[in-house]
Amino acid sequence: LAYGAPGSGKTHTMTAMQRLCAAALLSDEAAAGPSVRELRISFVELRGEHCYDLLHEQRAELALRDDGTGETVVCGAHEAAAASVEAVGAVLAAGNAARATAP
Repeated sequence: LAYGAPGSGKTHTMTAMQRLCAAALLSDEAAAGPSVRELRISFVELRGEHCYDLLHEQRAELALRDDGTGETVVCGAHEAAAASVEAVGAVLAAGNAARATAP
């Protein structure tokens, strides 16, 4: 989650952090042994009182709910699978392109 004034570097910072996290999670060192790892990625945008699914073809509006334990849940967000850093980059690029203010 990033919050700040337009042009303050939120997208640049978050994109770099996302790629570093993907590389760490998908690296051989992250596994206890040989395995196939896959990340499931959701990409949402909060704008005012609304939440949008940036990986849905029509940029669907989503519902935010309390799960009863005080945790907030995004209901119905699309999940994209990615098994490589390159695939994570492609998902992030698609989500960024769908933002209301695309970078």
